[in-house]
Amino acid sequence: MQRKVAELTSDLAAAKARASKASVRSSDERSALAEVAMRTGRAEALDYFQRHYDDKLRAIEDAKYVYLRALLDLYTLKKDASDIYKNTVEATEPGREKWENRPSFPETALHWRGGGRQVWGISDMEITRAYNYGKILRTSVAPGREIE
Repeated sequence: MQRKVAELTSDLAAAKARASKASVRSSDERSALAEVAMRTGRAEALDYFQRHYDDKLRAIEDAKYVYLRALLDLYTLKKDASDIYKNTVEATEPGREKWENRPSFPETALHWRGGGRQVWGISDMEITRAYNYGKILRTSVAPGREIE
């Protein structure tokens, strides 16, 4: 009986040793496969980014140009409207022009919000929120365009 117990104990120890080796081998194989998967994922992420990066920068560049052109158009609108009055005065009686008679146009707040919506300008904070956090707050855009 002692011999049988010793034999079973020996068999059990051998089985545990084999299981331990299999577990280590399995763990090593899983680690190797995980490493390959991570390298592949990294390569795919970099490839995806590179394929779309220039297009996104071009979209920002185009939007900036369109924005600055729109500001230039607003400047031109104010200048042309002022010129209507100026030309009228010069064509009639230039000496009768008075400062208080000149048309006054509203100033567009491009930088300061005062707590309300500011849809015509863009601040460093708005750029940071969009670029670093993927957020556009409701106070930065016209209603319905926010992305929070």
